[in-house]
Amino acid sequence: MRTIEDSDHTALNAQGSSGLAPTLPSLPYNLNSRRRSIAINFSIILLTACVLPVLLYYILYNCTTLKTVYIFSIVTGAEGVFTLVDVSRRTYLLLRQNDDSRPLGGDRWTIDFFHFNYVLNIAIITALFVAGTASQTPHLKLIALPVPYLLTYLSTEFIVFTTISILSPSARTPVRISSIPPGAPLRPPVYTIIEDIVAVNGGGGKAYRQALDDRYLASPLFRKMLAELSLFWGIGGFVVGIVLIVLIGTIDEQVVYGLAWAVPWIWVAACTPLTIGWVRRRLAQEKASWKRK
Repeated sequence: MRTIEDSDHTALNAQGSSGLAPTLPSLPYNLNSRRRSIAINFSIILLTACVLPVLLYYILYNCTTLKTVYIFSIVTGAEGVFTLVDVSRRTYLLLRQNDDSRPLGGDRWTIDFFHFNYVLNIAIITALFVAGTASQTPHLKLIALPVPYLLTYLSTEFIVFTTISILSPSARTPVRISSIPPGAPLRPPVYTIIEDIVAVNGGGGKAYRQALDDRYLASPLFRKMLAELSLFWGIGGFVVGIVLIVLIGTIDEQVVYGLAWAVPWIWVAACTPLTIGWVRRRLAQEKASWKRK
């Protein structure tokens, strides 16, 4: 299996003066055949990051006489079970002896960048929950922070990395980022998100990682689209995250708790159709450019 560095040299040799490869590399992934896998993974994320924290809390708070600290023991316990199962499953897929899910060029113990961020932020969010529920009177505003914090953190990554990759194309990554080895050109974060989620959660494996790399190197329009999407989601997410953090400090805790856990998902639901339309339009333009060539 080729590495990203090998692909860089291959792409440079294959491209002519137009900057396009002779043929447009395809992405071997059919969303229709993976609907069940995608639905399961998305349902787990939505359940643990929105439904359980909001619905379970307000039902128990308004319909029972349980103390708030016990309510959050139930909420965090339920969340913990689903999160532990998901992290364990993803870790197994990355580290099992059959290395089909691991990043290109990685060894037996190489995890992808998405998994690193996933585990790191679970640890941070757990610490926020522990701090917020350490006393008999939980600090609801502190418990409302996890999703706005996560949104702001990831959005900052998106904005900074994408801006650097656009303004300084020669910029190199200092560490391995999934299949991108140290010293390789920096790529927009949406590239890494797509690569890792489709390869592991979606079952695309190394074949998809390689195909995505080939497409990225061959197509200037594909690279432009991923940079645009990274900035679109990065800027929007940063604004939503900061606004929610400000609201956490200024309005009633019973109100802002629900807003902080639910509003980011409303924003995601609103932006998803825009993203789908955007991607379809850019892919059509990309296909047309190859036909003209």
